[in-house]
Amino acid sequence: MFGIGLRNQRHVNLAALQEGTQFRRGGADHAQIDFRVGAEETFQQFRQEGDGVIFRAAQADGSLQGRLAHIGKDFVMPGKQGAGMGEQLLARRGYSDSRTRSLQQRVADQFLQPLHLRAERGLGAPDLCGGDTDGASSRDNGKVLQECKIKHGDIKIIDIGIKYYQLDRGGNGLLWFGRINFGERAMDNLAENFASLNDEPAFWEAANKHLTRYGPAFEEIIVERAEGSFVYDADGRAILDFTSGQMSALLGHTHADIVATVNRQMASVAHLFSGMLSRPVVELAARLAALAPGLERVQLLTTGAESNEAAIRMAKLVTGGHEIVAFAQSWHGMTGAAASATYSAGRRGYGPATAGSLVIPAPNAYRPRFKNPDGSNDWQAELDDAFELIDRQSTGNLAAFIAEPILSSGGILELPLGYLAALKKKCEERGMLLILDEAQTGVGRTGHMFAFQRDGVTPDIMTLSKTLGAGLPLAAVMTRAEVEQKAFERGFLFYTTHVSDPLPAAVGVTVLDVVARDGLVEQAIARGNRLKEGLVSLQQRFECVGDVRGRGLLLGLEVVADRHTKAPGFELGARIMQEAMLRGLSMNIVKLPGMGGVFRIAPALTVSDSEIDLGLEILADSIKSAQLAR
Repeated sequence: MFGIGLRNQRHVNLAALQEGTQFRRGGADHAQIDFRVGAEETFQQFRQEGDGVIFRAAQADGSLQGRLAHIGKDFVMPGKQGAGMGEQLLARRGYSDSRTRSLQQRVADQFLQPLHLRAERGLGAPDLCGGDTDGASSRDNGKVLQECKIKHGDIKIIDIGIKYYQLDRGGNGLLWFGRINFGERAMDNLAENFASLNDEPAFWEAANKHLTRYGPAFEEIIVERAEGSFVYDADGRAILDFTSGQMSALLGHTHADIVATVNRQMASVAHLFSGMLSRPVVELAARLAALAPGLERVQLLTTGAESNEAAIRMAKLVTGGHEIVAFAQSWHGMTGAAASATYSAGRRGYGPATAGSLVIPAPNAYRPRFKNPDGSNDWQAELDDAFELIDRQSTGNLAAFIAEPILSSGGILELPLGYLAALKKKCEERGMLLILDEAQTGVGRTGHMFAFQRDGVTPDIMTLSKTLGAGLPLAAVMTRAEVEQKAFERGFLFYTTHVSDPLPAAVGVTVLDVVARDGLVEQAIARGNRLKEGLVSLQQRFECVGDVRGRGLLLGLEVVADRHTKAPGFELGARIMQEAMLRGLSMNIVKLPGMGGVFRIAPALTVSDSEIDLGLEILADSIKSAQLAR
């Protein structure tokens, strides 16, 4: 069993087994014991028998399938000899808790993955004891263990206990539970033999010495390359990217068309004096204008913050006002006026915000402030109340309202149908411009080329960034001809180093080409429906999933400590995120006052059905493991 149990199974999954399935304990040296319990209860009962590496697997019709069942403090503990000894040994080697867990995952990957996956990744036969385990089975398990003990002398492999349960449904189905406990020197060997290339001392010494810490802690991996929906660390481990980089890699990583365009344009012209024009710039402007009728004037810039700065600056100049209204859960950038219109984070310690910065709450259907008689969100009453307060605060110099159609960093709060039209009317009544920031919703992600098109409400100014460059720094400010004309007449100035650069413009043209050619707007709907259905299924399975929301391939999953009170589940959400990364799934969680931890899920538009299913599978495992750790 040593060879089969550890080599042919990477992951173990009991989910397919029905509640109440009857098992018969089998094996040549085991008595026949019949019992009837739920599959998960069976696993938990087994787990309580001792510490160690725990795995489980189901075999049907001769083929092994499965998924890693549990990675926790038991994973490398030496059983009854002392709880936590494995972690203590690794700590003495300088392993942090997260790196200890990463090591545990690599051990699991090494010994529990199918042989065909090992071959694809260039891995040889797994060898914990230093001996050849080819051909090992349950019949020669004792022989393999004896060879290990002889080879390593006083290194004690405390036990390898494999228990067999034959499915009482006919066929060849077997359910295997396994536990492997390692002695102290074996643990030391694991730390040495499975040392990760991500732990390169020189790299982290330089990073810790020279890099400014600009936000949350860095992931403890070294990313060497990325392709499609995956990034790969220094060990070659594939990590499914469910945020498409910083919500930007719309076509996935290193898309062949993008790579070809960059190479071609770099060989031609990449950057020019800001007053010069090139063909890619004019072509991209024309293409964007055709996709958003009514917004025919375009300025090409670099980042979302920069485009929002330009939009706000233009609105102030055209209206003669200076007051900018935004949502309390907004994120529009980290520079000047954009940062002043950002309320979800980063407001304290930097001195006064830009004069005239005003705020209203965003509608939240899961946590409504105003309710209809049926308990649903009365967003119209909320909007009316908010603008009553704005009118009382304003000095009569309102210039613009800046909004995201779906507030991403605000917890994936979607403006309900009808809200944009009502908001536009409020702006028009006060002589304000409506600016829509479609950094994350633009270019097809929501199932429309631009999210505002669902509502049939064209803003006065729209900003694009992230998705337009598919991972490269490209942004656009689009506006109505009359707004641009008035800005021009009043001397509009937004002259930057990389305005109208040909290289990113050429990439933007290619992005639009690929989105149209491959039907990615329509695909965002189909893939988004599949993903959302899977998330709703998780909501039905796990009480900690309070809400699933969003549209297309920009979805949110809110984690709560109590579904009835909707108490925030920040700590649980953080554990789920950590467990997911250990299993090879990268997700981002936002934590805001007044709501639970919300996972922002935004895979590339090129994501496949199988990749969505894999992500959902890992997420389910991560939730289960995080709940066990509580």
